[in-house]
Amino acid sequence: SIPHKQSLKKHFSVYLGLLPILAQLQPQHPVTVFVNWIFTPVLSGIMLPACLAAMFAPPLTPLADYVWWVTEQVAQHVSHLLPALQ
Repeated sequence: SIPHKQSLKKHFSVYLGLLPILAQLQPQHPVTVFVNWIFTPVLSGIMLPACLAAMFAPPLTPLADYVWWVTEQVAQHVSHLLPALQ
């Protein structure tokens, strides 16, 4: 339980540090801290190996493309579930 709290604190600290820069581009939703906290292991554990495999074995490129497509679909679905900031 403790490592999860420390990890969440780090994500929240990065969020607060980047907030002044990102707020100029668009309003930031506070839930994005938790979404990024959940997606980071998926990106580093699935996407990175798939892309590296495709880089060294070009026939695996469709696999990497599919992983990117699934990630995009999930991100769009999550963004539609979040209440809009006005």
